[in-house]
Amino acid sequence: MSLYEKAADALPQDPDLTSWTGDGYLRQARRADAEERALRQQNKTGEADAKEQEKRDKYQTAIAWYRKALALNPSRMDDYYWTAVAFWGLRELSQPAALAREMMLRTPNDFRALNTLARLYLDVGKSAEAVEAARIALARGITDRSVLSDEVISLSLALAGALAQEGKYSEAEAMFRKIVRPQSGLGNRLQALFSIADLYANYMERKPQAVEVLREALQLKPSKTRQVEILVSIAGLQASMNKKDDAVKTLEEALKLEPPAEVKKVIEDRIKALKGSGS
Repeated sequence: MSLYEKAADALPQDPDLTSWTGDGYLRQARRADAEERALRQQNKTGEADAKEQEKRDKYQTAIAWYRKALALNPSRMDDYYWTAVAFWGLRELSQPAALAREMMLRTPNDFRALNTLARLYLDVGKSAEAVEAARIALARGITDRSVLSDEVISLSLALAGALAQEGKYSEAEAMFRKIVRPQSGLGNRLQALFSIADLYANYMERKPQAVEVLREALQLKPSKTRQVEILVSIAGLQASMNKKDDAVKTLEEALKLEPPAEVKKVIEDRIKALKGSGS
């Protein structure tokens, strides 16, 4: 029994201690989950089955503690979310959606509740519901001064991703474009540009535009490591369009950034393969 569990037993009306106990069991469950997957990859079926049972027991115990916390204080949005995560770990996928609906009913106008709701829907693959919740949340977040800009940007990225899952590529692109602003910060701007490039290359059959967007990302001057990654991605797109000479030039551009030896070797091998296959 953990220290938090002992304290929660001694003070059963304290929702914080009750929730923290749930957190501990959830961490143990997720660790057991990872260990089970590793054992199955090694074909250690007996050990994996035992670890699976341990995982299920921990997830179920975590859920029980989170439910106790919510019974003490039904407005604890984080506990709704982590309860849903535990159900997701058990592959009981109907429960997270039910929890999401309950959150909406309890706090219909709260940005953070709506934000959590949108992410719950995304986690269970309900992209249409995620889009609806995220749109409402963003409308609240933009006018609520207590909401940090980073929270709004993070949710905007999630909304754009949900729109893409729904096949609404133009809307997703427009949402990502709103994030490509100096005030959004380098990391968010790069993520948005990478997402636009992915839309162009893999969903909208616009590979030349994907190359342009990745070049735009280079103009933001990310780290050398990231620049090499971007150039390799550009070369891959160029090669897929049968522009092998351009791909070689792009990879040679990456080599000028002096990547680590193992990365350099991979790039050099790709250059040889492209030159060997002809123009």
